[in-house]
Amino acid sequence: MPIQIWHASASKQQAGQLETACRQWLTDEEQQRAARFRQPTSHNQFVVGRGMVRQLLGRRLGVDPRALGFQQSAHGKPHLDGSTVVEFNVAHTSGLVVVAIGQDRRLGVDVEGLDRRIDLDIAKRYFAASEVRWLAAQPAAEQTQAFLRIWTLKESFIKAIGTGLTMPLDQFAFHDLHSPHPQLSFTDERLPSAKKWGPAEQWQSHIFQPAAGYIAALTVHADQRPQITTQPWSSFAPRT
Repeated sequence: MPIQIWHASASKQQAGQLETACRQWLTDEEQQRAARFRQPTSHNQFVVGRGMVRQLLGRRLGVDPRALGFQQSAHGKPHLDGSTVVEFNVAHTSGLVVVAIGQDRRLGVDVEGLDRRIDLDIAKRYFAASEVRWLAAQPAAEQTQAFLRIWTLKESFIKAIGTGLTMPLDQFAFHDLHSPHPQLSFTDERLPSAKKWGPAEQWQSHIFQPAAGYIAALTVHADQRPQITTQPWSSFAPRT
C-alpha cells in the first residue's frame, strides 16, 4: 500500500472555513487544548492538523473520527490506540499542515517554510561533518534552502524513530543531498543508536515541495523505496 501524504493550508490569522470545519472532529479535550494557544497561527495549525488526522484515519478505518483514541510515546510521538497497523505522522509550520499515513512501517514527516530565518551556526554545532561541508559548498543565495533540506530530513528521521532530539543530530547524516531521495548513514556504526536503528539502507527518504514556498521531507523504514502519493486535502470532499 502506498504512503499517502496530504497537505492543507492553515490560516495565519483569524480562523477560516477550513478551521471551522475541522473542529467538528476534535474531542472536548482537544478543543480545550486548542484554546490555550495564544498565537492564531499555532492555534490553527493544531486544529487543522488534528482535524485532518481524525478525518483521514476515521475514513480509512471506517470509524467515527471523534471515536479514535491516541496515545503518545515516551518522547511525544502520537499513535493510535489498539493493535492497528496504521502509522501516521503530522508536521506543520506557519500556514501549512502535512499528514503522512502508511501501514506496517515507521515513518516521519517534517515541513518548513522557505522564508524561515535560519542560523547557519546551528549546522556547525549540530549537523554531521559531511553535511556541514556540503552546506558550506552551496552558493550563498541557496544556503537557506540547503539548510532546510538537511533540517527537514533530520527531523523526519527522528520523528520516524520517535526519539525527538534525544538522539544527537551528528550521529547520522544524509548524502546525495541534491537528489529527491537522499540516503541515510550513521556516522559511526558502533554507536548504540546505529545498532538500534540500522542498517541505514533500510531507511528511505524523500524530499518534496507540498506547496509553493515550502519544503518537506519524509523518511520511512523500508527495504525499498515505497510508492508515495502527495495531494491537497479538503475537509469537505476528501478522497483516500
